[in-house]
Amino acid sequence: MKIRRIIAVFAAVFVPFLLFRVGSGLTEQQNVTLRDYTVSEDGKTLTLHAAVFPPIEDIRDYKDEPKNGEHYLTFYNAFGSANTMSAGYTVVLPIEDMDKAVYFNDADGFHLVLQKNALTGEWVRP
Repeated sequence: MKIRRIIAVFAAVFVPFLLFRVGSGLTEQQNVTLRDYTVSEDGKTLTLHAAVFPPIEDIRDYKDEPKNGEHYLTFYNAFGSANTMSAGYTVVLPIEDMDKAVYFNDADGFHLVLQKNALTGEWVRP
């Protein structure tokens, strides 16, 4: 009988904790900012250094939805979502000559973080 109580108490504490840890990694990260970026020498990839502000959470993964030369990036929380320091997240994005903009998703929808200057062909912040 005592073992059943111990198992019940353990399950009552552990199951919600486990659900939080796993469930938090399935939600979208809404506080991502572009910290820095580089363009490869051949102009075929953009390396984006993203960070979360405030840095109490971290990024686990991202999804890119390219449409008409624009990349729409949605980021996802790390499992557990309780990191004390965010080291940031690096995205290596293959780009084509016709690509012209990169957007990050946040609580208000997608916002422009990088765009290609039509005259010079250089990638710049808006």
